[in-house]
Formats: sequence, structure tokens, C-alpha cells
Amino acid sequence: MADAMSTDPLLSIEPSPASKQRRAFGLHPKILLSIMREQAGSLSKALSELVMNSIDAGATRINLTIDKDRFSLDDDGHGFTSLDQLENFFEVFGTPHEKGDAYYGRFRIGRGQIMSYARTVWRSGPFEMRVDIEANEEDLGYDLVVHNNNAVGCRIEGEFYETNWLHMPSCHSDKFSVDGIGYDFLRLICYVPVPVFVNGKQVNEIPEDQEWDFEDDHAWYRVCRDDSNMSVFNRGVFVQSVRGAYFGMGGVVVTKQPLLVNMARNTLIERNCPVWEHVRKVLFDHLNSRLIKARKLDINERAKLLDDLLFGERVISMIEAQQIRKIRFIPDIFGQLQTPDKFLEGRAYTLFDKKHFMIAERVQKQ
Repeated sequence: MADAMSTDPLLSIEPSPASKQRRAFGLHPKILLSIMREQAGSLSKALSELVMNSIDAGATRINLTIDKDRFSLDDDGHGFTSLDQLENFFEVFGTPHEKGDAYYGRFRIGRGQIMSYARTVWRSGPFEMRVDIEANEEDLGYDLVVHNNNAVGCRIEGEFYETNWLHMPSCHSDKFSVDGIGYDFLRLICYVPVPVFVNGKQVNEIPEDQEWDFEDDHAWYRVCRDDSNMSVFNRGVFVQSVRGAYFGMGGVVVTKQPLLVNMARNTLIERNCPVWEHVRKVLFDHLNSRLIKARKLDINERAKLLDDLLFGERVISMIEAQQIRKIRFIPDIFGQLQTPDKFLEGRAYTLFDKKHFMIAERVQKQ
């Protein structure tokens, strides 16, 4: 039987090799449309992305004109100079930046945010790109017109799909009182490194021209004991606020080096971010240097010190412990702050239930 099978002509034919192809994954236009709409979150965020794009393009001045129906943004950056640039950096979303070729950008996707709020016309070099995603959801793309003359920098004109409610007059300080734009946008771009004008008024502060409590190669720092939060700006663009009790102080940090942030650039990724680790150390060292001299702490400093004593992993030295024992930061029933030395003088202690105040006060007095 074995000999018969080995001579069978059908079994002696080797199978043909399987067909092999290399295929690329694609992205459905509906997903791209969803990214455009969801990444922005607000018109203020979308407009701040345009400011960052202009700075990435080397702009030295940015002019934004805006009202309830439309806007225009002009910059003097290098813009688009070739069809190859247009195809790779405007037409394709997600093309990564080369290291060092952008101040903010990583994946060239931010421009899609404003497209979800307005039909836009982009003019740069000889090119004019017309984008209307509301009218072309099923065929997501743009219309290209090539002119004989070149435009300087980049100009973006937009007509809002819905009324721009940011156009309400500002109720904040004169410094940020600009009709046509919201306070959220002004905070987002507060410390970007080039002048930004909105309806003819400069709305940002150049970090290098401001007074700071101290600075180093990583950041500028301004601390405030009366402020409840520490506002963190990634190279001048607001990222998030950190509660004052975390650092024992409030204030402002504007980094000179890029922080590690999420794709929408509105959340700090603390893990594996060396710039943030440096900033944290500087602020904690600043707090510790104050504790050495302090006799009474404010609410943020008290919260930070209590948190470190109760839950912190850092070992407190004998010298630090001796200093802490003399600081008034433990509140009694009357709201008076006592030092640990004073508190530990007692021989009997009570636990206050936060209900029977009169009994607690009587016990405290006796």
C-alpha cells in the first residue's frame, strides 16, 4: 500500500506557493471627521491650534480678526511653497514632524479642529484650499485653486457654521477685554512667544519680557501664596491647573522645553516627562526652603506639609523635623494654628466629631 501511494501522480505534485501581498491600513473618512470634531472640544481650543501652527511655521506676528459670524487669521510664516508640501502636510492628516522642525507640533492634525467649526479658505503661496466639511461629509476633502501670484505667509478665512457666542463682550479685566473672543482662548495662548493681536489688540505676554520670581533652562516660575492653583503652560500654551495643595503654593509655570502632553494638548502626561520632573523638583525645593524660615503657613502650604507628613514617601531629616515642630500649622477647635511642640504638650486628647461644637470648645478650654 505504501508503494502504491508513493507512486500516485496526484500526490507527487507540489502545492503552488501562496500569493503574498503587502497591504496598508486605511482610515475611513468618518473616523477622520470624528477626530476633527472631538479633538477640539471648543472654538477657543480650535483657534489656539491655529496660533500654534503659525508659530510652528516661523511666524513672528499673528493677527486674528473675529466677530460672531466669521474670522480671519494672518501670519508671516513660511507657509506652503510647493505642491509636495501641500500634499504631505495639508492634504494628509497625521504626517509626523521631524525632530526640531516645529515648536509645538508632533503629528500635523490640529488644523482639522477649526474645520469642524467653520467653512474655511486657506491661502498660502500660490495655493488656495477651500474646506467645507458640513457640505461634504460623504466626500471629505477640499477644493484646490492654484493662483499665478504668491501670498505671503498664510491667511485663513472662516465662516462659522453656528453663531460664535465667544463674541460676547469680555467681563474680565481690561488686560483681557477684547470683544469677539472668549477668556478661555486668551488664557490658552497667554504666554506664547510671538505677539498675537485680536481685533487690533495684543492679548498675550511674551515670557522673556515679563518679571518672574525665578527661572532656569527649563521654565519660568511665578509663585503666589494666595493663589489656589498652579497654572501650567507648555511653552506658553495653557495645559492645566494643578491644585495649590499639591505644591504648597499657587502661581504660574511657563516651560521653555516641551512638556509631554496628550494628542489634544490639554492634559499633562506626568509619567516619563523629564521637564515636568524638573519643574516639580524646583517647586518642592522652593517650598522646603520656605519651611526652613517659616513660623506660620498659608492653607496650601499647610495642606502640602500635612500630606507629606501623613502620606509622603520622602524621609524627613532630623534638622527638618526640628524646624517643622516650631511651625504653626495644626488648627485647633477655635481655628487657631498651633505648633507640633505646643500640640504635643498635652497629656490627654479628644477626637472632635464636627457636630458638638459647644462641648468641644468647653473641653478645649479645660
